[in-house]
Amino acid sequence: MEKEEEQHEDNLQSSTGDKESIATFTKERNVLQVSSDITDVPAELYTMIHWIMVGPADHGTIIAVYQKIDPSKEPVAEPLIIGDAQSLSVTPYHVDILHCDKPKPQHAKRSEQFAISKGVSESYQLAHLGWVVASALSRKKAGETSSNIPGWAGYNSLLSESLPLTQVGALPLLPEVAHEWSTLLTVIMQANHLRKLAVGEDHPTVITFDMALYDKLVQLPDARPDLKQMVVPRLGELHVVMAALGASMENSGIDDAWIEADVYGPATTRQILKCTHYKRALHAHIYSYVALYEMALEEFFKDNPQLKYVCLKATEGVKAACSKGKDIKAESVKQVNSTLLEATAEVITAFQEWEEQKSQHVIFKAMMSYLHRVETILFFLAATRNADLELHLQAGEALSKLFFAMDRIKYKRLWPRYIADMHDLRINHPQTWEELRAGNISVTKSVIPFVSVGADHACEPLNKLMKICSGIIGISNNANARQRLFMVTPELSRL
Repeated sequence: MEKEEEQHEDNLQSSTGDKESIATFTKERNVLQVSSDITDVPAELYTMIHWIMVGPADHGTIIAVYQKIDPSKEPVAEPLIIGDAQSLSVTPYHVDILHCDKPKPQHAKRSEQFAISKGVSESYQLAHLGWVVASALSRKKAGETSSNIPGWAGYNSLLSESLPLTQVGALPLLPEVAHEWSTLLTVIMQANHLRKLAVGEDHPTVITFDMALYDKLVQLPDARPDLKQMVVPRLGELHVVMAALGASMENSGIDDAWIEADVYGPATTRQILKCTHYKRALHAHIYSYVALYEMALEEFFKDNPQLKYVCLKATEGVKAACSKGKDIKAESVKQVNSTLLEATAEVITAFQEWEEQKSQHVIFKAMMSYLHRVETILFFLAATRNADLELHLQAGEALSKLFFAMDRIKYKRLWPRYIADMHDLRINHPQTWEELRAGNISVTKSVIPFVSVGADHACEPLNKLMKICSGIIGISNNANARQRLFMVTPELSRL
């Protein structure tokens, strides 16, 4: 399970937060593939929700589509037929790019909506706190420095169910960079054409972007009202998490603690603070979160020893379940987790009251602020990994406060709009809302539970695949070689 998680996350080592990538459009630096005509896309592909646009710098833009694997195992597209070619020259394929000037600033009229954010549901908080308490208490016995209770991802994987797998298809190559207005409009209209063929006029196309392109795309419907019913833009989860993880800890003292304790070196710490290495940044914050929470729980149980006894009994059951064989471990953990949740329910209220009393101390308040910040990010990640739309929006509302506090200018301006637009789907497009609730909000590439990723995250391995030797590297200035690569890429994506 841990290996499967690393397989997904190791592909992000070259990812940087300042790239313009679209995820469901993702404008990045690489390629995916071509089809001879938009009408050549098979009917199974029409029902997909996730659209990815990938662009290698100045050479072109590729659109990929993710869909759930058909139980019949039918291929997404017919295999490439190689004829008796007499020449290495390939007839260029071009898609007509629709002209689009930069939209003039518009004061969009939006209906006033007021709602009180209730935060993350208590059931999610209980499950999360249960893991923290069990992990902390299982390591407090004399002579024990480790625990057989898995980490955050492993424990949630034992409690979660497998999701249907996802496969990728490809649409025609666009010979323009992704961030141009004309390219954005062309992709929207192509997606709209497929949507009409599949489900008719009454359903919008849901397309996911990173912030650089989302900022542009939301201006198109405001300037052209006819596009409002065609597309619902989303923000890619990977880039949202990278923005939230960013340099929020710089000069807080925790970064110095990493270096002084030889947990990370100065160079790695800089990577973590800038979030140029997603996996390291995420793991660093999870390790710090667990360590600091254990310290807080130790002091809490000193003041409330009766609650510690209740939690210890539940923790012993979890430890015993996690020690069982691989085939029965998941079912055993699910059974004992209910007992752990009952014990945690008594703890959570008392812990909140204790935290409020101790918050008069500045250092303690700063530490708990950091813990709540990381906790919010973990809730958001859990929503993506379980394809849970409700938790995605609840944690997203909590992230809004974080973006304002960290002064992430674009995110604090556009992230609340994104949350409002997603809530509008429930009323304006209920069928689309139900599709997203059914698990189509994430991309699943493994039968192992709790490993789904956002659409922008899923396209990173594609970028890596096409950037290696025999990919776009070295042929970007050779139009004919580049065109041959685009032709065979659909076959490469099957391997």
